[in-house]
Amino acid sequence: MLKTKALSILLSFLVLFVIHRTGYSETRVFYLQFVPSTTDELTQLLDSLSYRLMNNNKTGQNDMDLLVANKASYFDTGNTISEAAYYCKLAIIHQMADKHETAYIYLDSALHTMPASRSPHSHLKILEFGVRLADKNRDYNSQIKLLKQMHSSGVLSENPIKLADVFLDIADYSWNMHAYDQSMEYCNKALPLVQDEEYWEGKIRALLLMYHNAHFSTIDTTWSLYLDEALELAEQLNDSTQLSSVYYTIGYSHYRENNQERAIEYYKKARSFEKEKGGSSDLAIAIMQELSYSLADSVEGVNKTSAYIIRNGLQNNLYNVLGNAYRGRAWYFAKTGKKDSATHYLNKAFEHRQSLEEKKNASPGFYYALYEVAMLIPDYKLALKFLNLSEAQIRQISMENNARELGAARADLDYQLQLERIERLSVENTLKHEKTKKQQIAMFSILAVSMLAFAFLLFIRQNHKKLNSSYRELVKKNQQLDKMYNQLQQAESESKTNGNNHSNGKSIKDEDSLYKNLKILFEEEKIYRDPNLSIRLLADKLETNTTYLSLVINQRFEESFKSILNKYRVNEARLILETKQYANLTIEGIAEKVGYHSRSTFYSAFKEITGLTPTQYLNNLEN
Repeated sequence: MLKTKALSILLSFLVLFVIHRTGYSETRVFYLQFVPSTTDELTQLLDSLSYRLMNNNKTGQNDMDLLVANKASYFDTGNTISEAAYYCKLAIIHQMADKHETAYIYLDSALHTMPASRSPHSHLKILEFGVRLADKNRDYNSQIKLLKQMHSSGVLSENPIKLADVFLDIADYSWNMHAYDQSMEYCNKALPLVQDEEYWEGKIRALLLMYHNAHFSTIDTTWSLYLDEALELAEQLNDSTQLSSVYYTIGYSHYRENNQERAIEYYKKARSFEKEKGGSSDLAIAIMQELSYSLADSVEGVNKTSAYIIRNGLQNNLYNVLGNAYRGRAWYFAKTGKKDSATHYLNKAFEHRQSLEEKKNASPGFYYALYEVAMLIPDYKLALKFLNLSEAQIRQISMENNARELGAARADLDYQLQLERIERLSVENTLKHEKTKKQQIAMFSILAVSMLAFAFLLFIRQNHKKLNSSYRELVKKNQQLDKMYNQLQQAESESKTNGNNHSNGKSIKDEDSLYKNLKILFEEEKIYRDPNLSIRLLADKLETNTTYLSLVINQRFEESFKSILNKYRVNEARLILETKQYANLTIEGIAEKVGYHSRSTFYSAFKEITGLTPTQYLNNLEN
């Protein structure tokens, strides 16, 4: 008996040694053929499987065939540990083959084979393996489900610190899914545990999560108290890791409030407590610092920070941080007029994002940021490439969120407006360069000046016609979009009349009612004409709170309150411009009528939405 156990332990150590000391081709047979028979051996196997998962070791049909061919050695012994190991191996093979749902099925089989009542330790280890499996997929729902099983199974009843970490993990993943109430619930479950165990690092983590939740789910500013308490506790501990985490979160809070100078100040404090300069945590903070520098228009700040991130990211093999740093370098060179260098780093940023399988087709914001930098250079061809990518991904996300028709129409609207903007700016840019060129040539002779001036006037006239034609087309497209919007509104109204809109109970009905009343205020009562209208006043009018109102606006209109307010005002302004009975009104009079305090604000909003100024729009209206 002792000899058998000794041989088993020796074999398990041999397997782990080979796994960590040899490459994939040598360890493949070991991880597939090693059949654990004890709890310790199962733990070691799960650790090795997790190691393969973290290092993206690929599997194929040969691995499946080899495992299935060896199936009898797992099941003929009658040892449930061996059977659970077999299902765990099947789970990782399907995970690596991107068959995630099948992987979860085999994970469930392993859990049922090794229930908590039979072996709490093994059951816990399989659950932990499942959490790592789901983390690889960024599958928050499955992670939360498995973590809740850890709690409900009772396997952590004797380990309050581990249980607190499980609660905080659930809170963290819930926050990432915008489930703020559930996240706050599990923070509150963790607090008494961390307090009783004097687990202060856990308490700081809970307070920071509670801040993030409160920031998005309350209308007051009491969320700042969580940051104050976390900072006080971190200073008492004098723990550099905790201080860095708290200072980073304070910096992020200022970033959210668009106070970039204060954000940068706290990001610097956070980085000063990082033990490993140039490490992953330091560079993660540096990326946010670079973003705040760019929002604050600090050219030199972006220059130094992006260079630091790139240098250390390459040196320490932290590949994921490079994309945002390349974008920062491109922005810096664009702002300093170095077009070639800006273009070089824009392409590097694009190539880097394309190399990340999980992000290349889900980064509309990143590609739009590249588009904005390309417009600074300006390189309209490159800008169009990034705009196309961003628009296509926004469309895809919109479709996946069950808003195909309206989302695609809005994406098309923005896309067409930006296309018109590029076309218009391209013409203007061409005119500018042609004019400069002709002025230089004119210096050689008076005759050449006369001839070129004549040719230039002809060119201007032709391009002016094109520009006017472009403006008229833009007016038509705005009018066509009005028709499309009215058709969508009619379809939405008919859908509600037929009872096909929602069937999810009272909360959905409340949301529908609020949305309906909101539409009445805007479209029938024209509340947007009130120049002092704010989301708080609108919420009071609708007898709700600003947080819920913002949520409904974002979900139903897929835009912010400010955006829909400007659209309603500008749409009425366009109708006024198209109606002869208001011909006596000035532009300032129209702006005041639809709810604007100033001419400049009206002009800015009108041009952003239609692509034209009010005067250009009026001049290009067809009788």
